[in-house]
Amino acid sequence: MFLKLIYTTLFLSVFSTTTLSADFSKGRVAYENGDFQSALQEWLPLAEGGDSKAQYALGWMYEKKLLQSVAAIKWYTLAANGNDRGAKLRDDFESMMTSRQIKKALSLARECISKNYQGC
Repeated sequence: MFLKLIYTTLFLSVFSTTTLSADFSKGRVAYENGDFQSALQEWLPLAEGGDSKAQYALGWMYEKKLLQSVAAIKWYTLAANGNDRGAKLRDDFESMMTSRQIKKALSLARECISKNYQGC
């Protein structure tokens, strides 16, 4: 429980700067209020546009709240291209997954990159 609180605090502090876009901020507020569908709607277009912070946020949400490990690794992998936190979380989270799950996630990430982040 304490570890969960630390992770949540870390997540919220990472994205509490004022330099983030309004859409990202709306997604963060939705996430904080437990409205994950609205957070997804705000962050997905940013993530598909290559925004590593939004990709990291999606990875976090899929891992911690939606419990979808393959989707989490896909977004962490994409975030790792421009965000050290994404790379660390991807590496840490992969250690808890099967090789099949990792292979699927990496395939989805490569597909996303090849499609220029459209339809991820």
